[in-house]
Amino acid sequence: DVNPHISVSRTETRRGDAKNHFDERGVSFHRRIRLAFRNLPKEFPKVVISSHDPVETVKAKVKNVIDSVLKGEQKELFDLL
Repeated sequence: DVNPHISVSRTETRRGDAKNHFDERGVSFHRRIRLAFRNLPKEFPKVVISSHDPVETVKAKVKNVIDSVLKGEQKELFDLL
């Protein structure tokens, strides 16, 4: 989860990668997409990890979720993919 303004600014400063059709969309588009994704856990309770945290924190949180799935503590991780 990331603020749409931050997301758009990241694509504007990204180097090396060509922009795709999502990158060309404005903040209002990304705001609507974010809202839709933020509402998914209400309908399908799963894990949401904020990308506002430092990279190492995000990695640790992702690893913890994956470990819990592998240990059988959480039934499914991504049943919507």
